[in-house]
Amino acid sequence: MKSAFRILIFVIIMGTVSGVLLIGVNSYTSIFIAKNDELKLKSSILDALEISYEKSKVIDIFNSQIQVLNKSNHTFYIASDKSIAFEFHGPGLWGPISGIISLEKDLKTIRKLKITYQEETPGLGGRIRLKAEGFWGEGKRVKFYVR
Repeated sequence: MKSAFRILIFVIIMGTVSGVLLIGVNSYTSIFIAKNDELKLKSSILDALEISYEKSKVIDIFNSQIQVLNKSNHTFYIASDKSIAFEFHGPGLWGPISGIISLEKDLKTIRKLKITYQEETPGLGGRIRLKAEGFWGEGKRVKFYVR
């Protein structure tokens, strides 16, 4: 009986200590994760708009060359040459697919398509990143319908 009580106390103490440590690590790293996500988004937008940058100066170049426009729950990124980029999200076969598409200033010609997130399996579905650059391709004309 005494042995079972000691084990119970040990498990409660270890669970509490582990929980506190995990909460502390999460609190500490969440700032770095948010910063990394911001850098990934901004560098992807610069890539899609074909603006060259150094990794150490992503935020400075983004802030100086991109105008951010929020309109009816959508965010558009406008470059100095009046080309525009925006994020898209949609379903894939096994999970969501997200990316950034940029259009020339005529708003009908694709400048570049960049896949930023996908959960497709390796092999046929996992080649979406490769296909995006070739198949969807730069220079193709598109029509957009607003829902």
